[in-house]
Amino acid sequence: MPAHVKIAPGQTRPVSFTISLGQPDILLVLLVEYSESSSELQSLDIEIKLQQSRISEPHKYTFLHPSGIVSYAMIRPPSLEVSRQYAHTSKLPILLNLHGAGLKADDPQLTHSLDDVSVLPVWTIFPSGVTPWSGDDWHEWGWADVEAAIYAIRDWIEATAWTGPGVDLDRWIVAGHSNGGQGTWYALTHRPDKVFAAAAISGYLSIQAYVPFQLWREVDPRLTGIIQASLSNYRHEALISNAKGIPIFQQHGGADDNVPPYHSRRMNQLICEADWTSEYHEVPGEGHWFDGIMTTTPLRRFYEEQVKERSARRQNFTLTVANPRQTGPKNGVLIEQVLVPGQLAKLKVGWVGNVLSIRTSNIQRLALLSWNSSNVLCIDGQTLSVATTGQYQRDLQGSWQVRMFQLVLRHAC
Repeated sequence: MPAHVKIAPGQTRPVSFTISLGQPDILLVLLVEYSESSSELQSLDIEIKLQQSRISEPHKYTFLHPSGIVSYAMIRPPSLEVSRQYAHTSKLPILLNLHGAGLKADDPQLTHSLDDVSVLPVWTIFPSGVTPWSGDDWHEWGWADVEAAIYAIRDWIEATAWTGPGVDLDRWIVAGHSNGGQGTWYALTHRPDKVFAAAAISGYLSIQAYVPFQLWREVDPRLTGIIQASLSNYRHEALISNAKGIPIFQQHGGADDNVPPYHSRRMNQLICEADWTSEYHEVPGEGHWFDGIMTTTPLRRFYEEQVKERSARRQNFTLTVANPRQTGPKNGVLIEQVLVPGQLAKLKVGWVGNVLSIRTSNIQRLALLSWNSSNVLCIDGQTLSVATTGQYQRDLQGSWQVRMFQLVLRHAC
């Protein structure tokens, strides 16, 4: 890095350096010299107390957010007991814990909230979402921070010379409280092929349901429609069909006056209407937060049950997408492009013997990420003479055609 760096007002620039600890705890003093325009050189002392933790304890690791800023998350690798028990297991899944609004990822209230399940065979990650509020509610750059934290586990393994079980970057249990509970709904509906179980604790349905729009200023109904369309990607109530086939646990305090129990009750109903089920527990007399909220007896049982390996079961499903660029595949089927932006796109997938039948609504292009050559593909009543892994697009006459070029997967950091 050059000796002098120019930074314009409002800009940031990451600076990386390596520190070797000669003793468990040290006080690091950074001397920063700077000047504003033509003013004289000034100096600023920054003190950072470094404390060495055991590798089995939650501790901080840093990485680059896709925007280029330096972010951090807290990591708790598999315990020594788990590492011994699963010594011959190549990879373990990830337990993501999404914090609520105003809570830092390194807050002991958060990092110790899962102590009672520390023997789970998982890698536990507490993402920061960049800010204590995950300022966009775990959606755009907040969710990008989550995925960057996941992929940075590989760098942590290399940097620490970890010799325990590896990590499966594509298998996640997602759990979250309050805003993190809402973030759990986002993860479940936008990454259904990676989330194999989800636990939403005291979470709200969506922005629109938590901050009612009738409290906003009146505007022309056409403008309201544009606003609603632009926010439909975060309207989990409309996207919940994507959760079918994934085990779901819901928990809410019966006396919660921050996020009323209505939110979880309503989502439980919507899940049933989407031809799926969730395990719902309402705790009488409890508020928004209470000691042990993330490890109640039924919740611990849910965690323990879900980390057991299961064979995939073929079933019919519906994939609903508001923004294809932000939604991953379900069961290997991906919506790539819509016909009318701002309008929900849906595809219904069903099996009849060895025939995979897909019915589409508002879809211009879709992709199959995996394909069994012994199966027959039928899209909107049209049987494809060439059925293969790849992309399928409507031509000008509305017929489906195979696009024979390499598929580039999205959502990778």
